Amino acid sequence: MWPTDASKTLTAVFGELRPRRYHAGFDVRTYGLSGHNLFAIDDGYIERIRVSSKGYGKAIYLRLKDKRIAVYAHLSNFTPPLDELAKKIQEKNNTYTINQILEPNKYIVKKGDIIGYTGDTGSISGPHLHFEIRDKNNKPINPLLTNYEIKDTSFPVARNLAVIPLEEGSAVNKSIKPITLPIEKNGKNSFILKKELNIFGPFGFAIQIFDKIDNQPFDFGLFGLELYVDNEKFYSIKYDQFDFNEGDLVYTEKDYSFIKSGEGIYYRLFRKNKQNSLSFYGKETINSIILKEGEHEFTVYAFDYNNNKISISGKFNVNRINQKKSKGYISSKINKLNDNCHNCIISQYENGTIISVSKNDFNLPPNITFFATSHNGPIISMNSSEDENFYEYIFNPTDINEIYGITFSSNHINLNSKINGKSIIPGKPFEINYDDKISVYGYGDTFYDTTLVWIRKKNIAFKAIKTKIVSGPFEVGPDLIPYKNQIDIEFKYDSKNIKDNISIYYFNRKNQSWYYMPTTIENNINFKTSALSGEIFALISELDPPKISNIYPPFEKIINSKKENQLSFNVMDDFSGIDGENDIEIIINNNKVIHEYNSYRKEVRLELNGILNHGKNSIEIIISDRVGNLKKIIGDWTFK
Repeated sequence: MWPTDASKTLTAVFGELRPRRYHAGFDVRTYGLSGHNLFAIDDGYIERIRVSSKGYGKAIYLRLKDKRIAVYAHLSNFTPPLDELAKKIQEKNNTYTINQILEPNKYIVKKGDIIGYTGDTGSISGPHLHFEIRDKNNKPINPLLTNYEIKDTSFPVARNLAVIPLEEGSAVNKSIKPITLPIEKNGKNSFILKKELNIFGPFGFAIQIFDKIDNQPFDFGLFGLELYVDNEKFYSIKYDQFDFNEGDLVYTEKDYSFIKSGEGIYYRLFRKNKQNSLSFYGKETINSIILKEGEHEFTVYAFDYNNNKISISGKFNVNRINQKKSKGYISSKINKLNDNCHNCIISQYENGTIISVSKNDFNLPPNITFFATSHNGPIISMNSSEDENFYEYIFNPTDINEIYGITFSSNHINLNSKINGKSIIPGKPFEINYDDKISVYGYGDTFYDTTLVWIRKKNIAFKAIKTKIVSGPFEVGPDLIPYKNQIDIEFKYDSKNIKDNISIYYFNRKNQSWYYMPTTIENNINFKTSALSGEIFALISELDPPKISNIYPPFEKIINSKKENQLSFNVMDDFSGIDGENDIEIIINNNKVIHEYNSYRKEVRLELNGILNHGKNSIEIIISDRVGNLKKIIGDWTFK
């Protein structure tokens, strides 16, 4: 049975990319409205209810008669018995957030019974129903494989093919970085790569592709992919079932560097040696493509759950490219480095760490000098490459123990960049600091492979009212490879004024905006946070309080219990933001009351029935942003 009468239009399917996780079900379109019926898809009982301003919002977990679990998320309301139960638990615990396991078989439902109503609660980009099927062990199953029929004769659509060098010295069309090539339609269900493709060294393919469903306007994730090279299967994947513990592997299966750089989602057609546990992979999946010299053919098959299949084919040459070689060397003049190399970029990819310097700064490829220590002596071998805008140099992080800076010199021009960096071996803890202002710590398996981690100062234009940078910004790298576990970041700054409301923020290079990071403070000196990616970080002071608007019923008003039985208002904060219901306090007649906060609409709601007294009632609204700036409004109502 279909779980709702809202529609049979999907907005997302199983296995799609979400931040550090896979989408565990499908989303049903509600056309911007709440209150559509939710149906029990089979006989069973309500096993659990959850209520939160984050995540799934209001959610129902229905244990079916075959022991599987059906999950309904982002509800506006439960049915009256469950609503009443939720309110009692909230009052008992004095909190809006609940996660309640219910007594087995107490709330029995039959197939087709209404169990709740669609809504927009929790972390959500718009009103919809998120629906899941899990097995008896709580592992998500693709719901479209469980007898749900969606009319679909539409084929997937391919956009671009990416080719990724996977070892130091590998190159694709003379590029040491991943490249993307357009693919063209070659028939009803086939595509072809027409661009010439010359490859040296181990490499892998990735593809930018999406699925379509009949009469539905959205782009969807795929159900499966296969790669054949010279008629031999090299790779296969099916998005059928996974374990929640595998969520972090999403960035090893879908190419993280393209996601992070804003180029889109690319499905990898290979996996790395230490990333073999993902349930979706087929047994023939390879770690890289290594072939003899000469011409080769490849075909990628992509298909949806209804087996609408397309092919993407092409040819490529494996040959030897004479890469230009240059040498880097150790210098003892570490103290003379100045951070004036604003146009040089440090990036780590699968095949190593690439340093790029702008051609606007040099007429000819510059010599590169490392201030570093090396595993294997003073000489560090370099491969140079060129793109349209940069001179590029690549090295393997295993060549370096520590790096203190880089100098580029050519035509009597010298550009310097001070860097504090270390080569980190998986499983080893590490600490890196910069001028005793910022430190980065790693514990256990932070990375999948040996990785260069670095800190350097960055210059970023900053204009904001009542907000200023007090330390930084600092670039912490790498940012183009996925982390296995988090790093800890610590700023040292002597905050004499505890009212400065200082916290750590990261800079999103894609939309050029700063974002708050949860921060702990020790002795007004040590500011700490954790991150799962390299970014640009800064310590920022914000003194701009939140804003409250659209209060209804308005203060100083005579209100009627039948017509005006709900308080609502909107809250906004332009910089650090509102974390959730815990940052909002409502006091009526000197009593703190439980309220609902909808993060999607930035709206606070409170049922007034049973709260107000006849006559005059005082009300106080206090809003705190994430760094402690307060906004307080006091008023009263006359209740009749």
